[in-house]
Amino acid sequence: MANWRHRVKLRDLFESFDPQETAEAEKAEVLRVGKAVLARVKGEDCLNGFRLKRFIEAETEAQSNRVIESLYDFCDQHLIWVD
Repeated sequence: MANWRHRVKLRDLFESFDPQETAEAEKAEVLRVGKAVLARVKGEDCLNGFRLKRFIEAETEAQSNRVIESLYDFCDQHLIWVD
């Protein structure tokens, strides 16, 4: 069992994602969630080293999911619990 050093609450933001039917609406929803993530983690030193701007650079749900997967990998490596 890992001894987590930090905790970051983001799961509720990821779960708030509302799938959209058009590419334009999907991009807007991905950006909305990305901005919410950036606002929440602003000043979280434990995430230094992860390029958080990738969340607002994503344009599709698939791209956003890859960023989320990368974040979880980064957090696992640095003993950060994502809740």
